[in-house]
Amino acid sequence: MDKQHILTVYKNIVDKEGVFLKSIEQLEKSIKYYERTVTPFITPEMRVVLEDIAKYERDVETVIHSGFKHYERCRVEWFPDYLTPSDSSAYVQALRLTYQQKFNKLGHRDVLGALMGLGISRQKVGDIVVLEDFIDIVVDESMSAYIAANLDKVGRAGVRVMPIDLDALAEQAPVLRRVEDSVKSLRLDALIAAAYHLSRQEAQQLIKSGIVRVNYREVQQTSDTLTEGDLVSVRGKGRFILEAVEGETKKARIRIVLSHFDT
Repeated sequence: MDKQHILTVYKNIVDKEGVFLKSIEQLEKSIKYYERTVTPFITPEMRVVLEDIAKYERDVETVIHSGFKHYERCRVEWFPDYLTPSDSSAYVQALRLTYQQKFNKLGHRDVLGALMGLGISRQKVGDIVVLEDFIDIVVDESMSAYIAANLDKVGRAGVRVMPIDLDALAEQAPVLRRVEDSVKSLRLDALIAAAYHLSRQEAQQLIKSGIVRVNYREVQQTSDTLTEGDLVSVRGKGRFILEAVEGETKKARIRIVLSHFDT
């Protein structure tokens, strides 16, 4: 595995905190020394790149540890193919935050800010799910006891932190807004234009600027064709899924259904 080549090819993924580099080094260590290794919590973009790289290493197995079934951030474990994967609880722990909601309403940013205030880096924190009665978070197992002992306030709200089993984590399905439309083709630029009410030229500029990803991979070809189930994200504008392709109209346009992620 050529680490420098990988860092050059995927320079758009390299982050200032060094999480991607650290993850590459963990994979390299697993390949070279036949050791079990694990990444910090990584973004979806990093995950798909690392999975693409690792799939060409025949003697290394890959498994994801997140806690949530529907996850964004996760840890990736690599191990020699003669071993079995670790239990997720070896790497991630779940915490539940409760507080008096009558006087306060906390969000994802509030919780993350409070954790950063304790000196905990982002790579130690997984997903944060805000629900009606409590907030569930997943953290690096080495941080669980420290957070439970020291996190007593988020914003102006006093909070109680309780460790819970990973199986007890509450899932929250994304809120999707379905929109029916029609396009001339299933090209990426045509679908972005339809999704955000832009001209075709404006959509092409967004793609060429490097802020568009399809299934978490950066795409710069405006003519790429999408298929049902593809997830498109445009930095600063949001995300949508090409939910369905439903045939042609009388004017030879393609009927589509887009599901937008409400934020």
